[in-house]
Amino acid sequence: MSGDEHRDLTGRIARILRDDGEDTGLTLAPGRVAQALASLGPAAVPGLIEVLTKTEGFGTPTHWQIVLQALTELRAREAIGPLIGLFGETRETERRMLLLAALGELGGPGDTAVHDLAKARLTDGEESPVLRGTAALCLGRLGDPRATDRLFHVVRDEQDATLRASAVRALTYLWQPPPST
Repeated sequence: MSGDEHRDLTGRIARILRDDGEDTGLTLAPGRVAQALASLGPAAVPGLIEVLTKTEGFGTPTHWQIVLQALTELRAREAIGPLIGLFGETRETERRMLLLAALGELGGPGDTAVHDLAKARLTDGEESPVLRGTAALCLGRLGDPRATDRLFHVVRDEQDATLRASAVRALTYLWQPPPST
């Protein structure tokens, strides 16, 4: 793809996501918008990553949800590194949860950087229980058996019921066969 074609596709993605305050479908049907973006195919992946990582103060959490869902539908493993970097720059809990969820979907058992990020968030008692629960689910989605002991520890020792429930669910993901691609 030429530089002009890339800029054109990135511009089209940005226009789709522009929220002018009207009912554009972004808040009414974000899943459909994500599917529309994913239908642009693998050529859209660099533009989707660019919109998230290079657009200062990009959009609402709904915008992030749409772009991240499109990346996961495209199975865009090349987004893992940029998403980990974005996680480090983002302080908003809701956006961090969206990033962890996407990383869990995109990663796999051998993705050490994703595993380490999710494990660090799960074990950080300063994080909110909801974000820690999302980190547990991320670990489960990765399908990496290294997470088993940590998740059992959460189920056994954590006080927060929602966090414990997330860890139980994550354990069930570990025991499921990997999805066929």
